[in-house]
Amino acid sequence: MHLLVTRPHPDATELIEQLQEAGHRVIYFPLLEIRFHSGVELPETLPQAVLITSANGARALGRHRQMAELADVPVISVGPASATAAQEAGFKTIAQTGRGDVTGLIDHVRQHLSPKDGPLLYASGSKTSGDLVGELQNSGFSIDRVVLYEAEPAKELPKEICQMVNRQVSEKLDGVLLFSPRTAKTWLAVTKGCISPDELANMKYYCLSENVAKIINQGLGKLSDTIICDKPDTSSLLKAVNDVSCASSND
Repeated sequence: MHLLVTRPHPDATELIEQLQEAGHRVIYFPLLEIRFHSGVELPETLPQAVLITSANGARALGRHRQMAELADVPVISVGPASATAAQEAGFKTIAQTGRGDVTGLIDHVRQHLSPKDGPLLYASGSKTSGDLVGELQNSGFSIDRVVLYEAEPAKELPKEICQMVNRQVSEKLDGVLLFSPRTAKTWLAVTKGCISPDELANMKYYCLSENVAKIINQGLGKLSDTIICDKPDTSSLLKAVNDVSCASSND
């Protein structure tokens, strides 16, 4: 199959290699560009735990001048990618929530932590999904959100990708891989006016979570061909792609 990978580097690198090893053709266009902020001050009081909802939040802390002070603080990560990034950043104790989304992280904090044990540090980007801060504050936690990076959305889609989806060239695109609600929203924004609504709706969308698929379906105004991963990780996404490819080959 011919697939579009939309995830920013470095997260896209390994997946692209795995897709190519499985025999798929890949075109790469990141829908978000990550820009880390420098000079951001962290709270003086060490938190009881660090909350990480993305790999880039972990990477931003890993490059922060105060990282050595945080290394022994437990981390609660939203999923396997952010857990791996936290380990690579230098954190020693990392817990991973089972659901792989912000709601699961909130539930984990409520079940395993207590407000009386101190504040929480939330390493975030400028845009977030879900009200992590508000929900935990309502549960009595003190939480410091520190904005450490910006994920800037693409403004337009390359002409060749538009032509592939519109079937204006011989080489068609079989599917788009989407990794976050914001990536899905960006896809809908950059394809508006560039790709016909029918072709857009007929495209297969491999979605890392139900929340991603929901945005695609709502944005297109009808149920589109969305495939949702069993788990919110790269391995499950690769399996979903290969399963569809095998089914298509057997038809």
